Amino acid sequence: LLTQHVLAQNSSISLDEHLWNYAQEQEKKCTGVERFPEQIEILQSIEVEKQIKMLLDIGKNVRKYRKQILRLSEIYQKGDARLLYQLTKKSSGKLRKLMLYERNKIMADRITEFTNESSIFAAVGEAHLAGEK
Repeated sequence: LLTQHVLAQNSSISLDEHLWNYAQEQEKKCTGVERFPEQIEILQSIEVEKQIKMLLDIGKNVRKYRKQILRLSEIYQKGDARLLYQLTKKSSGKLRKLMLYERNKIMADRITEFTNESSIFAAVGEAHLAGEK
């Protein structure tokens, strides 16, 4: 929510939302490659103390957080998936396995499942596109 708020000041609608709306206008079947319960399970597996610390760190220096988010947004707009992946990987620290690798596995399995049924268009966050995993 914090990231959405920061980015909303620079853009009226996210790319994800734009693609979703466009697909619905085209009367395409829309679904997610991650399920809400899976996302909640991932978040619940992060210690509450760690989550509080992360929020407090953002709260202590909102300007720095905004600058980081805008930098990532610029890298995204340039299409530099490798750099975005490296920065995300570095900043996620011990949460890297949980937030990137395990979610990549879930999404890849789900995309495979969907492609067995029909052709699809799948959108995922750019940080999930680079790297070996």
